Amino acid sequence: MKVRKINEPDNSEILRKCLTLLGFFVVFALLCIPCYFLMSAGAKRPSETVTEEVEEPQAAGEGSGGTEAPAGKTYTAGSPGGKYFTADDGFDDDFDDEFDEHVPNPDMYDSGGGYQPKETFTPEEMLYMTYKLNGFAFFGGLVLILILYTVLFELVLKKMYYPLMQGDRNMLIYSLLPLGFGVFFQILEITFIPMHITKGVASFVGIPWEIAYVIPVYMVALTLIGVWLDVNHNKMVYIDDDIFHYVQFGKGLTPLVIIPGLSLQTLEGKGNMLALLHRVYSEKYTVYIMDKRDEVAEDVTLEDLAEDISAVMDCIGVARANVIGISMGGMIAQYLAVNHPDKVGKLVLGVTSYQLNDSIREYVNHNILMAKKGELGKLQEENFRKMHTRQYYSKHKKWVSLFSKIGIPKSNTRFIHLSQSILTLDMEERIHDIISPVLVLGAGEDKIVGKTAADDLVRELKCERYVYRKLGHGVYGEESKDFHERILRFMEKA
Repeated sequence: MKVRKINEPDNSEILRKCLTLLGFFVVFALLCIPCYFLMSAGAKRPSETVTEEVEEPQAAGEGSGGTEAPAGKTYTAGSPGGKYFTADDGFDDDFDDEFDEHVPNPDMYDSGGGYQPKETFTPEEMLYMTYKLNGFAFFGGLVLILILYTVLFELVLKKMYYPLMQGDRNMLIYSLLPLGFGVFFQILEITFIPMHITKGVASFVGIPWEIAYVIPVYMVALTLIGVWLDVNHNKMVYIDDDIFHYVQFGKGLTPLVIIPGLSLQTLEGKGNMLALLHRVYSEKYTVYIMDKRDEVAEDVTLEDLAEDISAVMDCIGVARANVIGISMGGMIAQYLAVNHPDKVGKLVLGVTSYQLNDSIREYVNHNILMAKKGELGKLQEENFRKMHTRQYYSKHKKWVSLFSKIGIPKSNTRFIHLSQSILTLDMEERIHDIISPVLVLGAGEDKIVGKTAADDLVRELKCERYVYRKLGHGVYGEESKDFHERILRFMEKA
């Protein structure tokens, strides 16, 4: 077996990913343009009020030939090409208030010798006159751009930066190349688009326009910090040229291996999130959350997947660990405990089974059918509803439809093959070969592995158990508040 932690860089793959990242930055730059227009309109403010009292009417044709200006009025010069009224002009108070707010007169401008009709306005003057934009628009546009980049980073860039670096900080230089282009695009937009429109307006209520340069600074800081932290948690190994992702965190001396259940997605790029969700273990354990291989063969079995876990443990130097298996991960953990008893300390089996039943077959066959139809988003939504209680689903229903569309893989092949592997579950003759101390956690309303799956396991293993009688298959998530605490208490027993 050929094992290596970090693969040699593939220059063609790096170039392809750099160009793809560059394309996303170009799209981001284009999306920022309307936000910059909003910022520039918000930064546009009248100049200091300069008043001039006109004591006597000026006859038409005198001076510079301008039209007659009424006596007793006070005018103030405004932005280039505009005129602002400030004096009491005899109109009602509401109208005066509007003028007092320095709203440009859309019909007149001062040519130096009187007021004459103005036919054209700059785009920014039109924005300011129409919407009376102010500081809210300036900072609103700035915040919109920052939010836009944060969303882009979380949904797209972070997932692409990590593979680009291939888990090695030395590869960070490759990710800096497209990031540098992205910052360059932003500086071009900040320098030319707003400054051209505002014609040199450089401040707003004492805040310099250059505050917009916080955008490229934010881009660099968020990207470097986010990717750097992600590399701390996201790991990968190559075994016989197959990629295995795993997440590592925690500072305890005892290794803890967590084998998650069936999922449409890999663990790639999810290190920070998983470390946060399982932070309760980080003080006393070094945690390894292990994924299935990226490319799964059509005839793969649960026992094959257990051998993969064993190979990854050998590769990263984990000789023995406590093991938590959830759902499908619990099935894999049983094979690991039987075939490699020396590698498994204490064993936790959560919402899982040791034998096939009608609930499991129905669940797997439905998954395969929906995946072959390409209805993966609908499948995610259905499974969320099936895994949780009606109250929990109703509370989160508005978010389920949204997030069920996120993270859908381009190919459904891996998911189909993993689903098919569940049908190879057959531990009836071997379940008694497990010698590790076992804790079984089940759910009384489990619609995935069956309502009696936990009781059946306990009957065979004669082990500790706890069953959440009123909860469903998703008990290991937020619906149960003490799931992980129960596991901790079990593992800490002498």
